[in-house]
Amino acid sequence: MSKLSVARTVSIVGHPALLLPVAVVGVAFGSALPANSLATVVAAAVGTALAVMVFSIVRVRSGRWSHADASQPTERFQLNVFLATALMVVTALSWAASQPKAVTAGAAVCAALVVAALLLRSWLKVSLHVAFAALAALLWWPHHLVMLSLFVVALTVAWSRVVLGRHSRAEAMLGLVLGSAAGSAFQLVNYVYQ
Repeated sequence: MSKLSVARTVSIVGHPALLLPVAVVGVAFGSALPANSLATVVAAAVGTALAVMVFSIVRVRSGRWSHADASQPTERFQLNVFLATALMVVTALSWAASQPKAVTAGAAVCAALVVAALLLRSWLKVSLHVAFAALAALLWWPHHLVMLSLFVVALTVAWSRVVLGRHSRAEAMLGLVLGSAAGSAFQLVNYVYQ
C-alpha cells in the first residue's frame, strides 16, 4: 500500500463527520445522562454529520463543488458557514430544551471551533479534520487510554492531511492546538457545572 493510499484511508477514517459522532456517542453512552438527553446527543451528533454529508453531496452533484472534501476556498467557506450554522442551531435547541450543560457546551465548543476556522481563513486554512480529532480525544477525559489513543489518531490525521497536500504543517498543527483548546474548554465547563 502506498503512502498516498494510507493517507487517504486515514483521512477518511479520521473525517470529522465520522470520528466526532462516534466519540460523542461513545462518551454519551458511558456517562450518566438521562435517557432523553442521551437520545438528544445521539440525534444531534448523527444528524449534524448526516446534514453535512448531504450538503456536500448535493454541492458536488449539482456541479457547484469539484470534490466533497471542499478543498477550494469558496467550497470550504460554504461548508464551514453551513456547519457553524447547524452547530449553532443545535446549541440553541439544546439550551432551549433545558438539556444538561454538557450537551449544550459540547455543541457550542464545536460551533466555536468552526467559527474560529472561519475567522482565521485569511491567514491559514485551519485543518478541521485535525481539530475535531483532537477535540474527540479530549472528550474522553479522564479515560486516559482512550484519550491517548485518539490523540495518536489526531496526529495521524494531521500527517495524512499534509501528505495529501490539503494542509501545510502549520495548518495541521493549528488544528491540533484549536481542537485541544476546544476540548479543554468543554472539560472546564463540564467541571464547573457538575
